[in-house]
Amino acid sequence: MDPLMDGGMEYPASLLPERERVKEPRAPFPLSLSPDEVCWVLDRLVACELEWLAGATLSQTLYTCTYFHECVLRDMVPSEHWYHGVLHAYLIATVKGCALQWYELTRNRVLDGEDFAGDLGGIALPDGIDAHKAATQLDAVAARIPAEHAPSVQLRLRWRQHWLLALHAMCLEVPDGALIHLHLSVCRRIWAKLRPDAPDADLLPLQEAALARVPTHLQSFFDVTLSRYFSTSIPMRPLSLRESHAVWDWWKDVLDEQMSLPLPLLRTDRVACWWMHVRSHALMFASATPIPFVRSLLSTYVSDGYTCAGGTRDLQHLASSWLEEWTSLSINDLYTRLEWQDAREPTSGQARRLDRFLQRLAGLLAEHLFTFAANRARQKRGFGKAYAAWADLLDEAVALSDHMTTALPSVCPPRLLVQPVQFLLLASMEQALGAGLELELYHEDELPCMYWLLSEIQGEQETLLDAVSPGTPWLNCFRHAASAMRHLGLAQCLVRLPLPHLDLNRVHHAMTRRIKWLRRPAWCTSARLHMVTQPDSHASEPLWEQWNAFQQRVHVKPETRTRVLQHVSACHAHVTAHNRAAPGDTWLSLCHTTHAAHMKGVQTSCEALGELVRAAPAPASVVWRASSHPWYAIPTWS
Repeated sequence: MDPLMDGGMEYPASLLPERERVKEPRAPFPLSLSPDEVCWVLDRLVACELEWLAGATLSQTLYTCTYFHECVLRDMVPSEHWYHGVLHAYLIATVKGCALQWYELTRNRVLDGEDFAGDLGGIALPDGIDAHKAATQLDAVAARIPAEHAPSVQLRLRWRQHWLLALHAMCLEVPDGALIHLHLSVCRRIWAKLRPDAPDADLLPLQEAALARVPTHLQSFFDVTLSRYFSTSIPMRPLSLRESHAVWDWWKDVLDEQMSLPLPLLRTDRVACWWMHVRSHALMFASATPIPFVRSLLSTYVSDGYTCAGGTRDLQHLASSWLEEWTSLSINDLYTRLEWQDAREPTSGQARRLDRFLQRLAGLLAEHLFTFAANRARQKRGFGKAYAAWADLLDEAVALSDHMTTALPSVCPPRLLVQPVQFLLLASMEQALGAGLELELYHEDELPCMYWLLSEIQGEQETLLDAVSPGTPWLNCFRHAASAMRHLGLAQCLVRLPLPHLDLNRVHHAMTRRIKWLRRPAWCTSARLHMVTQPDSHASEPLWEQWNAFQQRVHVKPETRTRVLQHVSACHAHVTAHNRAAPGDTWLSLCHTTHAAHMKGVQTSCEALGELVRAAPAPASVVWRASSHPWYAIPTWS
């Protein structure tokens, strides 16, 4: 028998994490605790909750609390000391908060076993306890604490109360953004007072959670080997909790940055604003992925399967709002006009066709936004797989636009529905390729080709946006961003060429493999990357021929340096134009800071490339380091 695999066997003490290794046998719960000792128990529970939020199981974290199993679950009070009421109410509120998050996580927006651990260890969640009642109980026990012991303990109880109420407000069918913001603001102010290296006067800061560093009577409140018993599969290994400064920093990031991420979706019903918001933040996921609960809320606030915009709109709003951003026409008005025409000519059925198209667009757009909430590796796969569905919808948009233009020539311009669908298809292709750069999936020999492909897609976006009405601020702003990135991608490609030992066969196979999602069955319209400038082009072979011709010109023509400087100059001009966007625009108010940081990375990489090309003599070796935009590295040399 193997003690590592058999939960019935005693876990070897030598394998326990050193910070969690207890030398003395477990003692009974003490009859009384000092306020500082009560705070230590509460602080360790916060550290345990951190690990659960980060992906560990409940059996490895909160369920290692022996007081929870022996007193709270059994509703027993070992003595009359006030600390029992505090721990009982605090643990109930903590587990209730976890229950609220667990039900959100199990909506299948994030994946059990990949993003979070949904194993409950055979213990039922406190569904029968109301969150407000649990919060009220925290107030009641705080009032019973003797005045001379109150400040530090009460502060922690108040933090738990507002954290629970914030979670409850977030998980309502129709979330209240103002109420969520209120509770999170209180949590942030309290958490700032618990900073380990700079605590407020007369308050105990956040303490170290390590079991090995506390007296024996405090060690009785936790047993890390319980992780082996409360598991419905294999025994889970005991975890070592983080140090206090790491716990404080992690929770501060959750409260200040991550929990605020879904809230802008409740402040506007403009789907284009949602798209820019989730896209801007998704570019940061490879380096700092938000907790699964936040990413699940991002998807839920977009659509819960029945409604969208946090339960305030029907699903068709996704399609109508997106189309109206591009066309400046009321989709409901067009639908009514087509219904009137169908009433006169029942065989035309144009209104029914538009209704089916809107339903399909709403579903694909919801999935598109959901994909941005996944971890970055799954985003890459999701965007690639979505190409076929978007390409089919594009074919339908072309046919339906022609019918609508014929039916309502005075209202519907040509290709009315085509541009909005093309944009989302190009966005999916861009993300599928760009995520590979973030995840470092491409070999050095492949990078010039991948940058060229990415620039071709951004060139299609640029051409598409050139044809859009200049009265749409966010589209004009995004056009400059796409143009800047196209020029920077071509500059990155040219600087990395020529490669001394380039294996063209390898690059050819790599290109075919990297864009395999571009394939479509023979009975469908031919797959195409240049859908705006060359709508009749095919997928892989012409792309390879174009790339091969491009890189051969780099080998034989001496003006590569001049071309790089031209792209650098054009990139800088478009970044400058992008930064002049009106700060009062709704889109900028949602994601200006994040998107500006990405464009700063584009500008920094652009300037560094210019310095590299101008350097004389040419550097013998170049080292690439990350910028604030994850797709474009910065060259350094000596």
